[in-house]
Amino acid sequence: MLTRIVEDRVYDYGHVVGGRIFMGVYTIALGHGSNVFAIVRGPYSAKVVKLTIGEIPDDEEIIVEFGERGEGSGQFTWPAGIAVD
Repeated sequence: MLTRIVEDRVYDYGHVVGGRIFMGVYTIALGHGSNVFAIVRGPYSAKVVKLTIGEIPDDEEIIVEFGERGEGSGQFTWPAGIAVD
């Protein structure tokens, strides 16, 4: 784990999501177990990704991706948040 102190705030980093598997992670929501849901967006794409996170960096596994950029059914214009029930 990496710990950084910036302006009297402590930040502990245990894992980084993204990097080599996908870039453009905008926000995440934690699901049950090791499931994570992420909104991934870029200049020409927008989607939701369900993945699991392992014990070591770069040990993510994408379970499913859905959605695309657009204004129709199953499409996103500019997603900004996600919630898991």
